[in-house]
Amino acid sequence: SAVGTRTPDVVRPVARSPDRRQVWVLSNRDRDRVGLFRLDASSPGVATRVHEDARADLGRVGVSDVAGRPMWASSEPDYPRTVVFDTALEAQLAPLLAEQGSVRFGYEVVSMSPDERRMVVAVYTHANRRYYLVDRDSGRREVLGNSRSPEFQRAMVVPEPIDIRASDGLRLPAYLLRSAAAGRRKLPLV
Repeated sequence: SAVGTRTPDVVRPVARSPDRRQVWVLSNRDRDRVGLFRLDASSPGVATRVHEDARADLGRVGVSDVAGRPMWASSEPDYPRTVVFDTALEAQLAPLLAEQGSVRFGYEVVSMSPDERRMVVAVYTHANRRYYLVDRDSGRREVLGNSRSPEFQRAMVVPEPIDIRASDGLRLPAYLLRSAAAGRRKLPLV
């Protein structure tokens, strides 16, 4: 932001417990980044930090409609990073995520059945997005589809996450894309 301006406070409710005694909000009030906080009716005015990323705002929070609380949150400090709060969900996602190997990837739970026992999970890289149907009870997963052809995926270069320092010292996350033919030599920046 420009010198002398202030980013407006964000306070956005994302979940409410079924008994209406707890509320979870995304907020940057009195801080540099948007984090996830819990407010409890038994402690008015006290916000308990649930999660924040040290480098970036939290952008998405997945909420359980059954339990009425956050299940996961994600941020994008360079490549998307997701933290799962629900230990059962984390264990059920682990085999799918382990299959991705060493390639950089992000993922998100796109949708869940009303009872939250089946879900569609998108796992994505710089060149593709693959959708899986995951049965939480049996552990079975099925590929529903890919967003890109194999030819397109092979043509894409891997983005390099970098930080650019602004004139005020703020670190700005960015991606550097180099032509495969250019190698590591210096080229004009676009």
